[in-house]
Amino acid sequence: HVIACENAIGATDTLAEHIKDPRNTSPERLEDHHLRARYANSAIDRIVPAQDPDAGLDVTLEKFFEWVVDRTPFEDVGIPDIEGINWVDNLGPFIERKLFTVNTGHATAAY
Repeated sequence: HVIACENAIGATDTLAEHIKDPRNTSPERLEDHHLRARYANSAIDRIVPAQDPDAGLDVTLEKFFEWVVDRTPFEDVGIPDIEGINWVDNLGPFIERKLFTVNTGHATAAY
């Protein structure tokens, strides 16, 4: 199961295109790839506040988060049991809400 947790719309689709490209993955691996891999887009909302530059990989996160993932790629194999995911049939409303609330709020504060 592949879920790209990036702040980009359709990030998993983009990653899947690169993986499925025969220039990146051997034809032998791609032969039954559709049987082994499922790709689901997601919308994530988790803020990482300012960090101590000397903290290294010890990252502090806010406690609140939302992780919404498209369930449709898993319908034929079963939805995985992954803690914290809100599985939905349509990511559109969640992405729009995030863009219009969280990202707009951050941009407004920055300017």
